[in-house]
Amino acid sequence: MMIKLIASDLDETLLGPGSRVVEENLRAIKKCQELGIKFVPATGRDFYSLRQTLEELGQADQAGQYTICYNGGAVFENKGPRLISFTGMDGEPG
Repeated sequence: MMIKLIASDLDETLLGPGSRVVEENLRAIKKCQELGIKFVPATGRDFYSLRQTLEELGQADQAGQYTICYNGGAVFENKGPRLISFTGMDGEPG
């Protein structure tokens, strides 16, 4: 079985001081991409707060690259960006 996709949390996982991608992580991601494995950042944050991170990953405004936001509540294609999937709360009291 071949790995096709790796998703990773950002804060305190992929990112280090100053909210920058740790160089060791960046090298590992690039190696995976060379092997045809798609890398998808996943975060609780909103898409528009990730510009710097997506630029560091070489995924900013790229078709065929995706980001998971709002703790899985939204999936964006980075080109545009284009909202692929959204699951919000129904507004009903708990």
